[in-house]
Amino acid sequence: MTTQTVLVDRTVALLGRVHKWNWRNTDALARELRVDRQELLRALARHASCKRRKIRYHPFPSGRKLDILWGLVERVGEDPDLPPLRRADLPANEPPAELDPAIPWVFLSHSHRDAPWVLEIAELLKGAGAACWLYQLHIEFQETVIPTVREALQRCRCSIVCASRRSLGSLWVQKEFMFALDQLSKPVLVVLDGTDDALLAGFRPGLRPEQTQAKVGALAREAAAQLGVRDPPRWERIATEFAREVHDFSRGGGALVVHPAPAPAYRADFVRFDQIQGVISWAAALGSGN
Repeated sequence: MTTQTVLVDRTVALLGRVHKWNWRNTDALARELRVDRQELLRALARHASCKRRKIRYHPFPSGRKLDILWGLVERVGEDPDLPPLRRADLPANEPPAELDPAIPWVFLSHSHRDAPWVLEIAELLKGAGAACWLYQLHIEFQETVIPTVREALQRCRCSIVCASRRSLGSLWVQKEFMFALDQLSKPVLVVLDGTDDALLAGFRPGLRPEQTQAKVGALAREAAAQLGVRDPPRWERIATEFAREVHDFSRGGGALVVHPAPAPAYRADFVRFDQIQGVISWAAALGSGN
């Protein structure tokens, strides 16, 4: 039996030789290292629990194998918000990675920090027979990220933007929102984190644009400190721009809802995602997706 330290060192060396692929799943690593998969997984799981780690794991599994993904920290970046190491598989009835035009696909725009919350939203939609496109599951080996995301937005019937204090300053979320709304004219739904009173206060109906931006900007500064964001001014700038865009979207009749149920003080202002009239059949009723 190979020691765990040796397995980690061999994994680091193998990942260091890979230039075109930042991730390997556990099964692929075990095959290439010619070691027992469960033994390797135990070693990597123990390594991932350490504060100073060379190898980072992905909070979602790969789309095809539903297996944990691993990559070098210096290549994929450190992530202080990783959940406890576990299989993050979606249920067995998750549709295949290829977008079946007969299935109503929904593009879920979100931050990786919101993985557990986003999966709850995905479950609600899947209960209605709608499939969810998540970048963690559906960007395949050697695919270029930006064109793949654009194509997915074009092919999905609608887009849901999952907005939380953890995603306010995400340039990806902002661009996906505006691309679906302005360039593709897709049906869009914005879902706010119903557990965050400060977030709901910032997007409360009736606020003027500058009020929304001021409240969201203050929340973004607080969130940047909590999350250890490297460039807080940029994070705040993106957040306030996103706040203005969402405010305009809502004032123009766009749907702005919450998940889960908010505190009593906000229940008169927001509708729950799963209680919108027809929300569970919303995606399924949206045309052909073209």
